[in-house]
Amino acid sequence: MSRTPHKYFGRKSSEWGILGFLNECDLEPFERKLDCYLKDLEYIVNVDKGIRKQRAQLLLNNYRLVSISFLMLEIQNGDEMLDDQPDKQLAQSWEIAQVSEFSDDEEIKFDLSSVAEELRREPITEWVVADINVTQRFRKFQMDVLDQTQRNGLTYNNVYELLALSSIIVLTSPCPYPIFTIEEWNKIIKENPYTIENHPIPPEMSSILHQASCNNFIGKDATIDGGNSQLGKNVARAFNELVPKVAPAKISEDTYSYLYLHPISRPFFSGEKEYDLTLNSANADSTKRPDLSCEVYQVAILNSESKPIGFTPLQHKKDSIKVQLKACKSINQQMDSRGGPGEAAILLNMGDQTESFIMDLKFDGLYRSWSFLTTKLVIDRASLPLAEFAISHIMALEECVGKIARDYKYRSTKFTPLKQMSFVRKLPNSPQVKMLLS
Repeated sequence: MSRTPHKYFGRKSSEWGILGFLNECDLEPFERKLDCYLKDLEYIVNVDKGIRKQRAQLLLNNYRLVSISFLMLEIQNGDEMLDDQPDKQLAQSWEIAQVSEFSDDEEIKFDLSSVAEELRREPITEWVVADINVTQRFRKFQMDVLDQTQRNGLTYNNVYELLALSSIIVLTSPCPYPIFTIEEWNKIIKENPYTIENHPIPPEMSSILHQASCNNFIGKDATIDGGNSQLGKNVARAFNELVPKVAPAKISEDTYSYLYLHPISRPFFSGEKEYDLTLNSANADSTKRPDLSCEVYQVAILNSESKPIGFTPLQHKKDSIKVQLKACKSINQQMDSRGGPGEAAILLNMGDQTESFIMDLKFDGLYRSWSFLTTKLVIDRASLPLAEFAISHIMALEECVGKIARDYKYRSTKFTPLKQMSFVRKLPNSPQVKMLLS
């Protein structure tokens, strides 16, 4: 395919470098700059010869190549960031510098007329808890947000307001909405249909983890003996081989995934499942990094986002918004293709904290995002007592994802439109929202 590389590559190849390109390229946001940089280098490698080709290949390698041996070296070196991917580290540092300069005051642009049109639709069903009409209360909040946005705009600081314009109510504690009293909110969140009733981890595994924690506390060898079960073997490998004695203050995204996420997610989400699993890994032809996701017929049943230790507040806000919007999009795809079930799971890994939600669409124009579980990751030996909760979290979430996946997978594509089909609302027309969902 013919392509004209950015004018930056018109200079001597010895002068090429990722920071120079990022500073000169006027594409926005950062992901587009990086995508252009990598695709231009790929084009030069495929088309040019000699020194230009060699330099382009070197820069691609500097950004992309990473090895397991490097990951282990980085783990062992703790705070010292190694340079197995020097250009990737430079790009991430450049992005953080831009984020700190522009902060989270970027105004989010909306087509407010389309939002107002959605809000003018009278709901055919309303969610009422005791004497609290949640639908009407939330609609009032949405109208107030719409008015506020028309006058003052919205930024990434306004997480719940932005989601409200997408018809998403986040049912978490403490209450993020001023329209409910504490007593009212407590009544509402007690309606959570996804509350766990039974502890998912087997008693024998719980006992093994407890013993390892006790041994570590008194200074003994904290090696876990997983026994003969596959679960035990998986848990033992995760913590015996990978968990460092002291958590590093800084860590790359690759190491974060390899060290903390894959060991406790892979054993439970892989194997013979009703969904297709994607783990955190960089695509060779893209700057995008698909986080852990579970898909059925290319519709995501589980959406997740992850950021390593040292993430910025803006990254947290963007990822929190992104996973909620993706879940809403997944529900709309389910309803359009198979008429249900209208449920999607969310997993948010931020540093040492893991948070999950289950979103459903049971009432007209109200995407309810229920807080599912919140736990801490085991990031070093001192946090080993948290292992049981971290594993239980993933096991419970996978069970819920499996149920939703089965429900969706075995529905007929020939269905009679249900009343629930009219509950669907379009996502706001916004360039930032489109970028988050891309």
